Amino acid sequence: MYFMWPCERRFIVIHKATKSQKTDMMVTLFAVLAMSSYLYGFRVLIMTAVTLLAALVFDYICMRLLGKKKGERVDCNTVITAVIFTLCLSATTPYWVAIYGMLFAIVVAKFPFGGNGKNIFNPAAVGLAFCAISFPGYLFQYPAPYTWVPLIDPAAVPMTSSPGFILQAGGNPNINTMNTLLINYSGPIGTTAVLIIAACALYLMVRKTVAWRILFSAGISFSLLAFCFPRTSADSLHSVAYELVSGIFVFAVVFMASDPVTSPKSHWGQILFGVFIGVGTMLVRYLGSTEMAVLYPLLLANALTPAFDRTGVRIARRFAQGRTASDLPAPQEKPEGGAV
Repeated sequence: MYFMWPCERRFIVIHKATKSQKTDMMVTLFAVLAMSSYLYGFRVLIMTAVTLLAALVFDYICMRLLGKKKGERVDCNTVITAVIFTLCLSATTPYWVAIYGMLFAIVVAKFPFGGNGKNIFNPAAVGLAFCAISFPGYLFQYPAPYTWVPLIDPAAVPMTSSPGFILQAGGNPNINTMNTLLINYSGPIGTTAVLIIAACALYLMVRKTVAWRILFSAGISFSLLAFCFPRTSADSLHSVAYELVSGIFVFAVVFMASDPVTSPKSHWGQILFGVFIGVGTMLVRYLGSTEMAVLYPLLLANALTPAFDRTGVRIARRFAQGRTASDLPAPQEKPEGGAV
């Protein structure tokens, strides 16, 4: 928690994750999971079950170590974290890598800060960043879509280049509108279904489960940079399309950046937060070589959330003062010679 003057609190809108909001999030995540299972087979469900079981075990152990009551339930945020994490992996990622990622997400990113609702960083993003640095060979090799991956030994499955890899190499991904509609390109388990994710985002915004300002500011700032400074020889509009379908940016903005625990509460703070993530992601893509570029500006933005909120409060207060001053009648000049 951070200190805020009482006069500043009126510019803050507190969004607590209610039971219905968590239900909405799980419904949309399981919709993406169902589509992913159709694309890659039963192994996706097994990997999700393994990741979820590991998350629940680590969560329970940490709760006991912190002195929580034995009968206290594990929060469903753990389920959401596990599903988000799994959907960002490759369909051929070994199960043990997913377990290591959950260990890092729960034990390092969540409970050292007090547990449920008190973590500074998004646990799924931390776990993914750890795996991306430690096991890149297992995360960034993707099977072709509509390939049912074996449950035990996926090494024999032929791998294909993802749009993100092709963009890093300076090429143009062979993706058209039909490929996007049919999800006919490779990538992480649940992040290539961009249109389904967009539909989930619309549902979550209508239900007021996520802050639309974060989604719009991140998407617009990201798209503007991709339009003005393309990484490809294609035209600017194709550059925006290629950047949106590559990597995990769209998925991460909808399901990780919008986390009410780790994102700003003020309206202007949410806009600044989203712009930081959108611009930061493109900068990492320009200068770096990871397909999960969004994770690092996202985690840095999580740490800067109090600063975004304070800055947002100052901006809102200036606008409020300006409106108040404009509503006042203009001062009348005193007639020369005094009153008659």
